[in-house]
Amino acid sequence: MKLHKVLIQSLSFSRDEQYLASLGGQDDNQLVIWDVKTGKAICGHAVGMNVANKIAFYNNTNNNLVTIHNYGIRIWDCDLVAKKVLYQDLTMG
Repeated sequence: MKLHKVLIQSLSFSRDEQYLASLGGQDDNQLVIWDVKTGKAICGHAVGMNVANKIAFYNNTNNNLVTIHNYGIRIWDCDLVAKKVLYQDLTMG
């Protein structure tokens, strides 16, 4: 967890507990996905200017996460083989 500067805001294990997603606090605001077996970071991404408060893996897949922000919700698609994460903001009506 040394990739986060100070605070770890939220943690979430994947459905099979193979991966751990960590969300840094306001000081770094980074999303990092870890391999639980090796303890090494697989990939990460800056969450952006909108501070995130909570992270959670979907119940049925290791490749999708959701982050809850002060001003919205963001869906993350994780390609753990290519070590990339992409996101899409949900439109809140």
